[in-house]
Amino acid sequence: MFADTQFHLRSLVAVVIVSLALSACEGDRKPATQLAAKVNTDEISVHQVNNALSGNRALPADKLEGARREVLDRLIYQQLAVQQAIEEKLDRSPEVVMAMDAARRDILTRAYFGKVASTLPQPEEDAVHQYYDDHPELFAERRVYSVQELFMPAGALSAAALREQAATHTFEELAAWLRAQKVAHVARTERRAAEQFAPEVLRGLLALKEGQMTVVELKGGLAVIRLVASVPAPIDESSSVKPIQQLLAAQQARAAISADVERLRARARIEYLNEFADGAEAPPRVVQAPPAARPPTAVDLEKGVAALR
Repeated sequence: MFADTQFHLRSLVAVVIVSLALSACEGDRKPATQLAAKVNTDEISVHQVNNALSGNRALPADKLEGARREVLDRLIYQQLAVQQAIEEKLDRSPEVVMAMDAARRDILTRAYFGKVASTLPQPEEDAVHQYYDDHPELFAERRVYSVQELFMPAGALSAAALREQAATHTFEELAAWLRAQKVAHVARTERRAAEQFAPEVLRGLLALKEGQMTVVELKGGLAVIRLVASVPAPIDESSSVKPIQQLLAAQQARAAISADVERLRARARIEYLNEFADGAEAPPRVVQAPPAARPPTAVDLEKGVAALR
């Protein structure tokens, strides 16, 4: 019942937020040629349809018209739900009001962070070259690794206890010991390129010979990594320029956003109240960059490199 209620609430919030977006332009009556549909007294513009399709740039031309119609039908479906929600005054319920406020805050935060990031210059050629030289394990000396892994979530076992067992057991014996001790863990065998590993895992792999294993402390727990095999898969510098530029741009954006928020914080009057008053002297949390400015994930880097090879 709780899950159904939560799902209903999320759906309701979604359609109400769509209502705000759809009604934002109602003050300016659009020429008929700019309209895609009318739903009772509300209008859906061609721009809204095109905007909903903007994320699917790879859509073939022969599929575009059908996709536009499908998007329009979806917007009509949403607008009908929005109209009914407003008629039943659901947009006034405390849960929906808070959710809409949270969504508005998130959108404005992302917009401001995006503006800060957009003012930054493109990483210079020298910086790209330096990054390539400083990270041979990702480029000039890149390898593809076959590994066996045992992952334990935080709290399942201490790092000291795991290292003690790993020092006197083979990988298979260690896996059996974990099962016998009923330690929660996940075992898997994978083949991944260097950039697809967390940096701390990759550092551990670089120190291993085939057949050896290491214990790595991660943010979410502990991992035992056994190197089964590895093969060279270098990437030349010219093929690495775009992914490195994206990574450096994201790093610059995170630093600029953090500095800007600290500037705003320094000139703002901030009071911690009630039960939060004890945390008034605590250092501010590190501000995370918005998704648009995040560093490329392993998948991003892999795709970017693959597209340039």
